[in-house]
Amino acid sequence: MFDPLCGWCYGAAALTRALSERLGPMVTLKLWPGTLFPEPVAVDAGMRAHIIEADQRIHELTGAEFGAAYTARMRSKAKPVTLWSVPLIAALAAVPPKGQLKFLEALQHAHYVEGRDLADMAAIMQLAAAAGLEARAFAATMQNPAHAQATNAWISQARELMARAGVAGFPGYVLEKGGRLTRLDHGAAYADPQSLVDRIQALGR
Repeated sequence: MFDPLCGWCYGAAALTRALSERLGPMVTLKLWPGTLFPEPVAVDAGMRAHIIEADQRIHELTGAEFGAAYTARMRSKAKPVTLWSVPLIAALAAVPPKGQLKFLEALQHAHYVEGRDLADMAAIMQLAAAAGLEARAFAATMQNPAHAQATNAWISQARELMARAGVAGFPGYVLEKGGRLTRLDHGAAYADPQSLVDRIQALGR
């Protein structure tokens, strides 16, 4: 479970990538989107301070780098910052499942390293084009009311899965086997992804 604008999910990007690469055909990695920001949120001074403090903790624990452009944007009192998860989830829903993790990483890099404004649809379109998606088809999908409904359904399914598995925040890792859900503690795996790989392999036997 993830949110594109969750700093801890960005910090877990290397872990998620390791799970995808090392587990191979044994496990199918599926992304389930939560919504930290279901509506546009204007980041005020208090929220900026909270985010900056959290980013420091994330960096210390995971080694994830927060770019100078992003940090300057978050610290600037002159430039408004709006956070909104839903358009980014809709963009991910427009990508074939096999390409979603790579596109999520591109969105995270654009936000947390390049400091780009992902509340701006033009920025999302540019990232989609850079990812090799056909611009007209992607734009048509994003504007289709049926796609908005599918995105909301994906979010609702993720919330239901979180409730069933007992996942309270992001990121969350859950193993599904034979209809049974097992919530995976990933705290130690930030620094040692192989430890979680080994646990999943053991549970999957």
